[in-house]
Amino acid sequence: MTQEVVIDAPYEVIYHNAEKLEEYADDKEEAIKTDITLLLKEVEQVQASKRKDAETLAQTGHVTYELLWTVLYVGRMVCQKHMNEEQVSIIAPAYSSPTAENHPLVLWSLDYDGTNFTYTEKKVSIKTFKGSKAITDLEVYPLDNWKSQDRTIRKIKDPGRSLSGQPGQLGKSKSCQEASTILAPQQNADVHAQYYM
Repeated sequence: MTQEVVIDAPYEVIYHNAEKLEEYADDKEEAIKTDITLLLKEVEQVQASKRKDAETLAQTGHVTYELLWTVLYVGRMVCQKHMNEEQVSIIAPAYSSPTAENHPLVLWSLDYDGTNFTYTEKKVSIKTFKGSKAITDLEVYPLDNWKSQDRTIRKIKDPGRSLSGQPGQLGKSKSCQEASTILAPQQNADVHAQYYM
């Protein structure tokens, strides 16, 4: 027996996972391929103007409040100020949906106390704004948009490596870089869910 799945407009989950859906359909039976193709075509028609607006704004490094969902989504690595320093986090599933007044986010980060790395959860909210805004002026913005003083982002090596530890605690580590490998984009949400839950 199949269960109905309801996804509300603007269909963010499909917007950010269309390629994965196409890949999934590649080796499936014809009925599944057809269903996914139809779904993607219909959603693309609904999202066409939003996608065009988001892409146009992104070329100048801007976004509108109404299009925040195109740049801030579950699993996305982001930056935010924490104690006057940039901190890298991953967007986790939110406890509430965006409203006309604010766009709530839940961020998962690593915290280091000098000996151990642990996960922390922080709830933040982006208040509504009029017109477009520079993405890097948001309280939280995608890591892809962050530039260090030398205008480069250092890539983290060995993204697949995991660290030992109990849920909620990563255990002892010799360096921040060791622990930061968990924040690699390829495994971000899955790894956080595995250690956080």
